[in-house]
Amino acid sequence: MRLNNLTNIALSEIMCCAESTISGYRTGRRVPDIFVICHLSTIFGVTPNYFLGFTDEICPTHN
Repeated sequence: MRLNNLTNIALSEIMCCAESTISGYRTGRRVPDIFVICHLSTIFGVTPNYFLGFTDEICPTHN
């Protein structure tokens, strides 16, 4: 979020959810479902695997 200059409020507006939901994701009190992970991946330009911790590669190259 820092790299994209987004606050919890700004991201909650993009995601059409409450700011407390974003805060919960960031603190680990809430776990996003796969649809939210995919939406966040699109917003931030990373793969869902990056969000899930399966890779450190933000956007893998395609062969």
